[in-house]
Amino acid sequence: MLTTAIAAIAALTLAPVSASTAPARATSDGTTGPRVIIDTDLSRWWDDASAIGIANVLEKQGKLRILGVVSDVPNAVAVAAIDAIDTAYRHPNIPLGAVAGSASDTFQHGYTDELVRRLPSSVHNQRDVPAAVALYRRLLAGQPDHSVTIVSIGGYTNLAGLLASKKGPGSSLDGRRLIEKKVKRLVQMDGIFPRGRSSVHEPADRPRRRRRRRRRSGMADADRLGRRARRRPDQGRRHGLRLDGPRSSDARRRRRALRVRPTH
Repeated sequence: MLTTAIAAIAALTLAPVSASTAPARATSDGTTGPRVIIDTDLSRWWDDASAIGIANVLEKQGKLRILGVVSDVPNAVAVAAIDAIDTAYRHPNIPLGAVAGSASDTFQHGYTDELVRRLPSSVHNQRDVPAAVALYRRLLAGQPDHSVTIVSIGGYTNLAGLLASKKGPGSSLDGRRLIEKKVKRLVQMDGIFPRGRSSVHEPADRPRRRRRRRRRSGMADADRLGRRARRRPDQGRRHGLRLDGPRSSDARRRRRALRVRPTH
């Protein structure tokens, strides 16, 4: 995860520039790089902390401008940890936003608590910052058309909320039209794989499905593997097993002779 999160940030400065791409306009502070909003699930692990730190370094070097950072997990102190990182790099005024429901504090803590304990921060919890979708709308509305890059290195809850947002505070446009008008690029750490297989980074508040497993005896498992192995001779190798036993029409003798041994 660490390498992927960093790669998402690094992609902002390593992307090839085509001849048709207009040169980036300098911001008021002289930065000519992309204008970036970071959407992060910083909580238990340190990968996103490293990515946010690198983004701060790139801002110091004038290679990008961090417009804001939003948390997309219900961890009440996640925004405090983000502010601690920004403050450590002398960027204490970067706007922050918290995902809806952050007060429930249901997401597993970890590295966020260490950052808050060790580093100074002017933000204490989600009550000190606006809602993530409201911040998204305000930040996008204040930028030139087709100029903002959204870097998503966490769940998609905030992005879904932004897409579904109605016209009103922050902008006279609804969420979809606001994105079409203001966003130039979306960089995602992960995505939805083909054939409906979803990645690790789904909306963080989606309930997990409990897998129902039937209890089978060891003999039943051996018999099932034996039948599959006879249908597909390579099935045993795919499962890291070696299946030995004589082929017989007598099911009782087949089960008794079948042995399942791990390969080395």
